[in-house]
Amino acid sequence: MNTPNVVAGKAYTPKDAARQFNRIVLGGLERQGIINKGTPEEVTAEVQRLMENRPHHYILGAECTIDNRTSIDNIRAAVRVAHGK
Repeated sequence: MNTPNVVAGKAYTPKDAARQFNRIVLGGLERQGIINKGTPEEVTAEVQRLMENRPHHYILGAECTIDNRTSIDNIRAAVRVAHGK
């Protein structure tokens, strides 16, 4: 299930969605946030934070898609961290 990062004006984490729906959760990154506008180092830090706080069944994602102008280096940084490298 794909989840937003904000619901009714409040932060909504992948763990919140997993508790509420008892389903595999996709999300964590905002497609117009750090993945798109940050540096590879910022992406690495954010993905590390997400992976440390993820629910058991989790797929890292940026809402449903990422902007086609997103730096390939940022995408590589996110994938590297998500795969524990």
